[in-house]
Amino acid sequence: MAPRSRSWQAVIAALAACAAGCLQSPSRTSPQVFVGSYPDDVNFQPFINTAADVAPDASTCFPETTLYCPDGGSSLKVTVPGPGKITNQYAGGAFVAALPRNLSGYDGVAFWAKATRQAPFVVGLGNDNSGSSRYPAEWNETLNTTWTQYILPIPLPVKLNAEKGLLYFAAGAVGSPATGFTFWLANIQYVQLGSAIGNPTPVLAPACVQRAVGNVALAFPGTTGGTIPVTFAVNAANVFTVAANRYFTFSSSDPTVATVDVSGMVTIQGPGIATVTAQLGGFEGAGPLTVKVNTKDPCPPLAAPTTAAPKPTVPKANVISLYNSSGTYTNVPVSQWHTSWSLCCSDVKDTTITTPSRPAVVKQYNLHAFAGIGFGPDGTSINEIDASQMTFFHADVWTPNGFAFQVQLVNDPTGYASNSTVQIDASSTPPLQTGTWVGMEIPMTAFWNLGGTSKLGQMLFLVPAGTTGLFYVDNIYFHN
Repeated sequence: MAPRSRSWQAVIAALAACAAGCLQSPSRTSPQVFVGSYPDDVNFQPFINTAADVAPDASTCFPETTLYCPDGGSSLKVTVPGPGKITNQYAGGAFVAALPRNLSGYDGVAFWAKATRQAPFVVGLGNDNSGSSRYPAEWNETLNTTWTQYILPIPLPVKLNAEKGLLYFAAGAVGSPATGFTFWLANIQYVQLGSAIGNPTPVLAPACVQRAVGNVALAFPGTTGGTIPVTFAVNAANVFTVAANRYFTFSSSDPTVATVDVSGMVTIQGPGIATVTAQLGGFEGAGPLTVKVNTKDPCPPLAAPTTAAPKPTVPKANVISLYNSSGTYTNVPVSQWHTSWSLCCSDVKDTTITTPSRPAVVKQYNLHAFAGIGFGPDGTSINEIDASQMTFFHADVWTPNGFAFQVQLVNDPTGYASNSTVQIDASSTPPLQTGTWVGMEIPMTAFWNLGGTSKLGQMLFLVPAGTTGLFYVDNIYFHN
């Protein structure tokens, strides 16, 4: 499910008053990235193997007037290529300042965008295209066909006191079949919103590990990929952010038991119990992590569901069911709930939830990267599903510690013709939460690059790279 798009028409109306100074050479604290034209010290640098077709477009202004195209300025037109171009696979790059800017006086970066079709794109800040950026932060957004405003919160503004990477984005072909498209960016600049941006909220559940003296260092949960997920409330809407570890301050309650470095690596020092925290500007940013070294006191088991998922109510005639514990639907054949090519250490088992009304046998996935689900034996087209008349994919998910859960569908697995992935997290509708059943209702149109749904042969459950999570899953079906 795509995160909610941000469209706050009045949030920074005062920015329209910049016309008199928008084209002046910026200072070290200038908020401007592109407002009608590039400031003197800003240029766009395409990423490797991307389309470099990003250019001012004086024929497209926001909002259809010269308000944000002062003195003959323009919006930025971005052309996203179609699939199959080896050296031009997607559109993406960074807006980079020639000299580092002090952006610590701002708490967000805002821009407007519209596209020729609805499409997902990645957008972020703190990436200067050098390969050594220290403070990137990234969001998954959705482009709309009408001008929409996006506000991206800075995880910790004080860190951006010498930053060249002002904004970056990436977008690829979408649709069925996948095609390129065009989108426009306008009025890109840093802003100070104050109370309109709420405090960070961690989305990584507390964790506990048992270790022995001499064990190798371990990563703070969720930091293996060098980032930590966190959410901000921006004008009351949740914004799911993935921020670099260096935004956070890690500390240990007892360094004689365990120490932690600036990247979140925890080193065992001696017997005892220590609590490792990750603070973001004085607020709890993740976890915390309890480390028990050479103790007889075990870590408590992870919580498990004590109630069954809601019994599905969609009429049988409108459903293609892969699995449901209640017997409401007849399930189609699924040969493998955990394929041989599933990544190491992911596993699945059937788990019984004893409830007053009925026992529910659900799928329990311990995910490390991904687990594959094959409708037929590997390498065959047996049991392919024709979901071309279905409009939604549904699954009920319960997790004690997961912060993101992804579903990937694969069309025509014999040739691996196409696949597409959708993620639910704290900013989805409904949001992924710990300790409760969440009903995922994913429109089939959200699988942007699937290239058809008439020959579905595989599905994958995934978690973001470098992370793990325990998930209970029931009521897995397509419906209209």
